[in-house]
Amino acid sequence: MFAIQYTIGMNDATANGVFGPGTQAGIKANVLSVGSSGTWVQLFSAAMVFNQRSGVSFTTQFDANLAARVQDFQSFTKLPVTGKGDFQTWSSLLVSTGDPTRPGTAADCSSEVTPDRADALKAAGYTAVGRYMCNVPGTNLNKMIQPAELFVLAAKGLRVFPIYQTFGDSAGYFSYNQGVSDGYAAIDWAKFHGFKSGTRIYFSVDFDAYDYEVTDNVIPHFRGVGDILSQFSAYDIGIYAPRNVCSRVAAEGLSTASFVSDMSTGYSGNLGYSLPTDWAFDTDNATLGCNTTTESFDFTMALDAVITGVARQLKMRKALIQCPILWELRKYNPTDYLADEAVKDHYSGTGVSPKDDSSVLSRKFMGGCRVG
Repeated sequence: MFAIQYTIGMNDATANGVFGPGTQAGIKANVLSVGSSGTWVQLFSAAMVFNQRSGVSFTTQFDANLAARVQDFQSFTKLPVTGKGDFQTWSSLLVSTGDPTRPGTAADCSSEVTPDRADALKAAGYTAVGRYMCNVPGTNLNKMIQPAELFVLAAKGLRVFPIYQTFGDSAGYFSYNQGVSDGYAAIDWAKFHGFKSGTRIYFSVDFDAYDYEVTDNVIPHFRGVGDILSQFSAYDIGIYAPRNVCSRVAAEGLSTASFVSDMSTGYSGNLGYSLPTDWAFDTDNATLGCNTTTESFDFTMALDAVITGVARQLKMRKALIQCPILWELRKYNPTDYLADEAVKDHYSGTGVSPKDDSSVLSRKFMGGCRVG
């Protein structure tokens, strides 16, 4: 990213390694195609290599072979197959979200899909909806599939992919025994809602699991899930997790498809890892509930006086405060709300929730303000 920014002409004070407006504008001005050559082709081919695209080597020439490999990548990531190094292709190579403005066809939602909401989703081009099979013990958020909701979705011509998530937001949650427990619970909930045999249930790993945690915790957990589902049901196992977690669990034969948490661009499990080959959904453009960039910017600017005061008191640049606020607001989604509720439950004295922290830097700074 820094190499791209320096090639655009940014100086040391401007280049920051972030896929921001200036970087995006520079990429949009340098669309590559057969016959292109030079530094931009070097950078593009390097990005293809980093994404483990077969048949690609580091080069200064955009030839027919590179164009064919680009078409393969575009087809894999469900982009328009142009064979060119265009903005959306660059985006998918550089950041896990890809181009977050491109329209999606699937959504996951933590609240009931009513007939009116289903009509709105259909009108917006959505064809599938992810819904949660159960609520989290000890929390007040009712995210579970509601009575008759599946009939509404079916009547509106929308498909459903069920998601099983209780806490699942730290390594300590995951173990073989917990996987066994989750497996039994998922079967019960799937039958309760009436999901047919062969339905794929996506089990959540909703944190940035380091590689050793995948080995020590997540993989044994999914072995537990798999042992129960294979013995007592005909349901398939999917996984919702960062790229590396999805790929490693799939490589063990413990999942059949991945719902990738690509919206978390800073996760170590997304940085430098290619999109899992078995991806079915990803959150670069599939998740409802996030604030738009404009909404996030406007809200951040509304806090300008407060931020200025804090920056002066701490003797630091305002941007260092504004950036995490803007980022958290832009990426805020229903799972963040769930995490916040679990943290509140932990400190309420009930002792039900084990979660004692969540990624709520900007919302803590804003005194717990809810947005959206």
